[in-house]
Amino acid sequence: MSGLKKRTVGTNHPVKMPKMVYIDGINHQSVGVVIRDTEGRILMMNRSNPPFGWACPAGHVDEGESPEEAAVREVFEETGITINREYLILRIHEFVPWNTCVYGVKGHEWFVFEYKIPLDDSERKLIRPSTEAKNMRWVSKPELFRLNIEPVWRIWLARLGFFDYKKK
Repeated sequence: MSGLKKRTVGTNHPVKMPKMVYIDGINHQSVGVVIRDTEGRILMMNRSNPPFGWACPAGHVDEGESPEEAAVREVFEETGITINREYLILRIHEFVPWNTCVYGVKGHEWFVFEYKIPLDDSERKLIRPSTEAKNMRWVSKPELFRLNIEPVWRIWLARLGFFDYKKK
């Protein structure tokens, strides 16, 4: 895990509005949200755009957005469901210099949240994948080992106890 600069995690207090990180004129702060269902599975999507592979809903923080606002927006854009920012818990906040995105630029400051309320059957039925996903499904811990997990998400899921990235 070299190249990662670890920071404090595990808070549901609002994250201070971060200074925007620009590389070649593009903001490279990213958010990701781990969403569970009542069976303990997590919502994963197989990305249509780089970086390819399976990941949780994620994307860039837009100008003027807080990381929580970006997390709520990205989950809605990618899944069609509305989550409440009050139930987001910041689990990981760090800069990853080798992480690339659809723009092809390396380096992202990540804010990875966990949504602390599992989705029930009625809420799961509302999920509709966007064009950013080839496929979207609920995945159990044992199933994660059979998926081609996006590299940065291997690390995030390992840190959160879902995945042992060294086995992949």
